[in-house]
Amino acid sequence: MTRIVIVGAGVIGLTVAFKLCHLGYEIIILSRDLPADELRPRYTSQWAGAHVRPAPVDADKEEEFQTFIEKSYKEFQRLTMVPGSSVIKVEGVEYLEFDDPKYRNPKGFYSRLPNFRHISKSDLPPSVVIGTAYDTYCLTPGVYLNYLVDRIPGTRLIRSTLKSIFDAYHYGDIVINCTGNGLLDGRLDEKWFPIRGHTLLLNPQKTPMQTITYQLKDGRWAFIIPRQNGTMILGGTKSPYNYSTEMDDKETEWLLETARKYFIEYTGPEPEIIRHNIGLRLAREGGPRVEAEVTPKGTLIHCYGFAGSGFEMSWGAADKVADLLKSATSKL
Repeated sequence: MTRIVIVGAGVIGLTVAFKLCHLGYEIIILSRDLPADELRPRYTSQWAGAHVRPAPVDADKEEEFQTFIEKSYKEFQRLTMVPGSSVIKVEGVEYLEFDDPKYRNPKGFYSRLPNFRHISKSDLPPSVVIGTAYDTYCLTPGVYLNYLVDRIPGTRLIRSTLKSIFDAYHYGDIVINCTGNGLLDGRLDEKWFPIRGHTLLLNPQKTPMQTITYQLKDGRWAFIIPRQNGTMILGGTKSPYNYSTEMDDKETEWLLETARKYFIEYTGPEPEIIRHNIGLRLAREGGPRVEAEVTPKGTLIHCYGFAGSGFEMSWGAADKVADLLKSATSKL
């Protein structure tokens, strides 16, 4: 039997492992970081917002990624019925403080979301120009990642820090590169870049049954995401090409200001902080890389560079990898 080696144990790597394991493949996962570890800035999946927030299609090249989101959405819909997954159904609400034709006349999966609607002008907050609402899903990352691990029977998880993606061929025949920042032959994908993020895990005064996202005039974002256990994420900053994982008091001050300005109903005037989430979303110029190549060592399938969309694209990306793998193994 062909042995598959997956490099990376974030939500993409684990979802690919789940998919391939249930298709009957023998799987080994190699990763520097594992779901049971303490929070680490570069292990993005542990501290992610982890909600499905599609966006209107902006260009033809985004259509495949929209398909990834649509497939993932349907799987999360199913997982709300599965004990232990932590997936919950909520209403997604989006507010824009500026006009945007993509949201006023949306295309793609965004416009087909169940119960999608434009919020009437009379119901919009004072600063908001456009508002939308739809059914969506969110989850608790640490619980969900371990849920996936528990459901890939027979799969070996090995802690390993590789210097080259080709070192993975010591463990198997076909390698799937889910390293986030695109580990290649002794170097990283030249198109990868970090997006520093800072969110707060709060003990809210009132737990919302919505994800609420504000796109602000100055280009920043403010949002809240509920967790199944009654806690709540308050976010968040997005700083492209910022490699720092140190605490920034100015960021914290801004986050608390947004809580009081936009979400005081849930946070109260003095939000109770449980934890700071500071880390790097691993992005790629031009979007995720999901493709296969033939190397002197064997077939190499790339699946990385999802930035802040790893959870919402995970199941669609895993389906794509399965198709690429089927094509590769049919030629062996």
